[in-house]
Amino acid sequence: MPTSDVHEATAPQTRRWARALLFVAAFAVLLALMNALLTLLLVPYGSKSEVVWKDYASADEIDCVMVGTSTIMRGVDPQIVDAELGTHSYNLATPNQMLDESYLAIKTAYEDHGISRVILGISYSQTMLDDKPNPGSTFVRERAKVVGLRQRLEADAYLLLKGRAITQASSINMLFPWIVNKVTIAPSAIIPNVRMKLDGTSVYEAAEINERGWHYGGRGFGYFTWKLDYNTGNARPFVTEEDFAAFAPDAPVAPTLNADRARALDDIIDYCAEHDISLMAVVPPVPDFALIYYGPNYDNFSRVLRDYLGARGVACYDFNLALPALYEHDEGDFTDSEHLNRQGVDKFSPAICELVKRTEAGEDVSSLFGTAADRVASMDYISCVLEEFRTEADGVHLDARALAGPSVQAEYQYLRKVGDEWVVLRDWSTDSAFVYVPENGERGRFELCVSARKVGSDVEYDRYRLFTVLY
Repeated sequence: MPTSDVHEATAPQTRRWARALLFVAAFAVLLALMNALLTLLLVPYGSKSEVVWKDYASADEIDCVMVGTSTIMRGVDPQIVDAELGTHSYNLATPNQMLDESYLAIKTAYEDHGISRVILGISYSQTMLDDKPNPGSTFVRERAKVVGLRQRLEADAYLLLKGRAITQASSINMLFPWIVNKVTIAPSAIIPNVRMKLDGTSVYEAAEINERGWHYGGRGFGYFTWKLDYNTGNARPFVTEEDFAAFAPDAPVAPTLNADRARALDDIIDYCAEHDISLMAVVPPVPDFALIYYGPNYDNFSRVLRDYLGARGVACYDFNLALPALYEHDEGDFTDSEHLNRQGVDKFSPAICELVKRTEAGEDVSSLFGTAADRVASMDYISCVLEEFRTEADGVHLDARALAGPSVQAEYQYLRKVGDEWVVLRDWSTDSAFVYVPENGERGRFELCVSARKVGSDVEYDRYRLFTVLY
């Protein structure tokens, strides 16, 4: 009968659909299990973002937050701020934090605690580089663990659509966090990572294990105590001269902030204004050699940034321009080319508080700041020496550059390590360039050194730099 024929034809088709659905379900379960396993194995335990958000979840009253990159996380101690201002502050800054993420941090802190003050750390990389936010970043993933579903969905939509993260391949990290955020794929990295996750090691302990010398000071703040050795590779500017070329007085196009970064900065300003949150922006200090390297264009960059914020009613204080009455610059304040150490923190944090107190009292604080050009002009010493080299058929072409104030004339000496001894290849000369021709056609790996000192000095050196050349 026709009815029977319909049932007989439909049954095999139903079974096919059932098998297809079963296969899809099985694949989804297998994919979820694989994702969970790889997340356990590869996603680092004890990241700085994990520390910040884990501690935030258990924090008591918060009325002030600091946001920004690791220069703020490692630069501003909430305990000093609270002692100076009588606040209950928390440091929500994290490594490589983008302005879009700073916006989310501010929004979270307001919705959870009704904060009334934000200290925004800001820099060249945050306002000029053309990076898009990563919705699967460690910051976003760890934040998602301490906020509600609505906040998670709002953040995803904000980053994907307004932040244009949907155009980035890194967006896949939302679903598979081990693709981008992972430990080195080697037993020596994976085994300790898994062990710490399973043996009861706290995220705070894990963070200190992962980065030797880092100490967690509480309420989101972490720091180092050691000081930068100005004769090593760490003594090297983080941003290049070419980056600041756009801010040259004769630049063909008037310099502006990156459009995407300016939009994110506007979102922060608008949110704070709408919720009656006091907002102050600060540019953390960098070592002297960086300011020398950036040259006169740094003042133009700082002016563009301060003018942009000032037009929106937000004060921006660049501590690279701070005078000693506010912040006494000291080369011993740093751990590397960007970050303050504990000594620097103990000076930078109170200086920020001093600005808050003075501005809230209605004082004009412009006299506390000068120009980068004036600061560099006063530097009568060599901050560090940079090396350059290239290998050619006729030998190793070496050159060096002493980063010093304009009044300093430098001279250079080149040496090579032979066994345990350093042998002079070329004695002191004001000519920074030198071509080293190995004797007897020797080839291989050469350990070299360039030393620099002020002309007329009889010291062994002011600064030096070790480097290796393959020839």
